[in-house]
Amino acid sequence: MNYILKTDNLTKQYGTQLSVSNLCINIEERDIYGFIGRNGAGKTTTLKMILGLIPATSGKITVLGKEVNKKDISYLRNIGSIIEFPSSYENLTAYENLKLHSNYMGLEDKSIIDECLDKVDLLNDKKKKVKEYSLGMKKRLGIARAILHKPKLLILDEPTNGLDPLGIRDLRNFILRLASEDNMTFIISSHILSELELTVTKLGIIEKGILLKEASMNEINDSYEEYVDVKVDDVKKAQKVLNENLNLDSSLIDDNYLRLNIKGKEMKTNYISKALVNNSVELFELIKHKEGLEDYFVRVSGGIRL
Repeated sequence: MNYILKTDNLTKQYGTQLSVSNLCINIEERDIYGFIGRNGAGKTTTLKMILGLIPATSGKITVLGKEVNKKDISYLRNIGSIIEFPSSYENLTAYENLKLHSNYMGLEDKSIIDECLDKVDLLNDKKKKVKEYSLGMKKRLGIARAILHKPKLLILDEPTNGLDPLGIRDLRNFILRLASEDNMTFIISSHILSELELTVTKLGIIEKGILLKEASMNEINDSYEEYVDVKVDDVKKAQKVLNENLNLDSSLIDDNYLRLNIKGKEMKTNYISKALVNNSVELFELIKHKEGLEDYFVRVSGGIRL
């Protein structure tokens, strides 16, 4: 496999506090990797260790097949990042900001500036001062700056913070476009799980510095539970009817509601309602559910919500 990034037993300890513990993540070329966990779970600490902003206590980081050496930061040429909020010179234009950054990075070809602004739909606003930009435009400018040197990996820490729904949608589209057109690999840390579900191809769940789960979104989608909640006049009778007629196991939610596990069954809700009505069980309500990423996260993390 072509791994862009691997960590092996990556650990960060502050005194007696273990912030990240023996973390092993595996990110392949063109992954859009969602990195999720509660506040304080160790996400930002991990990303900062990858970027060399803080030293690891132990373990190793491998980027493009080469182990990272703290004396050699050349690997960072292959990584772009936005950790926390991207800062810019507010009294300069977007173009001037990127020109300063390209000079700092030693990039001689200035045509890359317009190219990157175009990728994030800011080309027509390049002469506008950044202080006149909306929050969403500032976020996009941050991405343009992060990709100036054409990195293979882009790290985004909470990129949607503060954005309105349209800004979140635009950012998602930019990420998908960069992944598709530029073959870019992403690590995205976010609390907005419904948004990640539309974007990521692979997921890592971290809790108290420990990686609980790493899997492709296809695997996670296949593991989502499906169930039906029914409200009836007689739950005991309903349980018996549904088990005998449809081979459905059920659990009691309260005195009126049953939950039926239908995962893996070709089960249409009209079969359930018909079986109940035909056996003189009065049906008041029937609701079909399928887990989403938030439900999955709660289940894997032991009932902890973001």
